[in-house]
Amino acid sequence: LPLLLRGPTGTGKSFLARQLWHYAIDEGILPADAPFTVFNCAEYANNPELLTSKLFGHAKGAFTGADKAVPGLIETSNGGVLFIDEVHRLPPEGQEKLFHFMDNGSWRRLGESADERSATVRLIFASTEDLEKHFLATFIRRIPVIVKILPIAERGQFERLAFIHHFFRREAQRLNHDLALDGEIVSQLMRETLEGNVGGLENLIRNICASAWTFGERDSGLLHIKAGLLPDRLLADAPFTLQQNSERVMIYRDGDAQPLFSGRHHEYQRLTENICSLCEELAQDNISVRTFEKLIYQNVTLYLDALMNQESTVSLQDKRLRFIEDVGKAIAVNYDLQLNVEFAYLTGRYLTSLPLAPRSVAEPVRLVMQRWLDSSAGLAQRIA
Repeated sequence: LPLLLRGPTGTGKSFLARQLWHYAIDEGILPADAPFTVFNCAEYANNPELLTSKLFGHAKGAFTGADKAVPGLIETSNGGVLFIDEVHRLPPEGQEKLFHFMDNGSWRRLGESADERSATVRLIFASTEDLEKHFLATFIRRIPVIVKILPIAERGQFERLAFIHHFFRREAQRLNHDLALDGEIVSQLMRETLEGNVGGLENLIRNICASAWTFGERDSGLLHIKAGLLPDRLLADAPFTLQQNSERVMIYRDGDAQPLFSGRHHEYQRLTENICSLCEELAQDNISVRTFEKLIYQNVTLYLDALMNQESTVSLQDKRLRFIEDVGKAIAVNYDLQLNVEFAYLTGRYLTSLPLAPRSVAEPVRLVMQRWLDSSAGLAQRIA
C-alpha cells in the first residue's frame, strides 16, 4: 500500500522510509537485491516537465535536448521501493500520472504514445506541508496509510533521552573511544527546544563530540566531554549550577546499549519498579491495603531522603514541581484537607520524574490509582 509520512523537517521521515525497506527485505516481502531509490521533488520544482521526466522517463525527442530515450525512476525501481520526498512539490499533472500508476501499475514515458509500460514498485511519500492545500483530492484518496511523525519537542522525555544516548553512543563507536560526559550536558539537552528536531539533535551531539576530540582530554580509550563544550546558546540558558552540579555519565562504544540515566534516575527507576511490584501484589489481593501503604511509605521516604540531599537547579522540572505543590496546597485549602509539606514535595518530585519511565511501567500504578479513586468518588467529584 502507498504510504505518506508527514512531519516537520528533521523528524526522521527519510530514516523511517529506509527502515521500512530494510524490514521488507528482512521479512522476505522484497528480495535481497530490491532497490531503494530516493527522489526529492524540490530539486526540480521550478521545471515541472523535467520533474515528470525524472519520475516517468522520456522518449527520444520528447523535448528540446532529449536526444535519447531515458527510463524514469519508477522503471528503475521495479521490484523495490521508491521514496518520493517533498511530494507536495509535484505538480497536478505529475500527481495525476502518479495516481494512474498507483491504480493500474502502468504508465507511459513523457512523449510516448505506444502501449503503456508496467512495473511493481512500493511507493513511500514524505511531506512537511498541509495535505489539503497542496494535493489533489483524487491523489490523497489513493494513499490509505498516512503517518504523522511528531517533532522532538512533542515526544516524551524517555524517548528523547533514548535519542540522546543513541547519538552519543554512535559517536563513541565512530571515534572508537568511550565517552565520559558531564551529567549537565544530558540535562541541558533534555531542556533545550532544539531546532531541526531529531536531525538537529544528532548534528548538535556530533559537534559536541568533535569539539571534545579537538579540545578535550583523551586517555586510554576514554574521551572526556565537559559541560563547557556546549554551544554558547545552550550555556546562556543553562542553570547557574551548571559547573557545580554535574554527575558523570558513561557512554560505552561496545556491549549492549544501556539506558542513559544518571544516579538520580537510577534511584527513580528502583522506586518505580518497587511501586509497580507492590501495585501488582495489591491488585492480586496478595497484600492488604495497610501493608501496601506501609511499604509504599518506606520506599518513597528513601527516595525523598536522596532527593533532599541533592542540590536543586533552576529548570523546567523545578517549575513543574512548584506548580504541582501549588495545586496541592490549593486543594488542601479548598477541600479542608491536611497535606504534609514533605508529602507535597515528594508527590511533586515523583510526578515530574514520571515522564522518564517507559509507558509499560504506568499500567499497574494506574489500576491501583483507579481503585482508590473509585473508593473515594465523593472527594474526586468535588475536586473535579
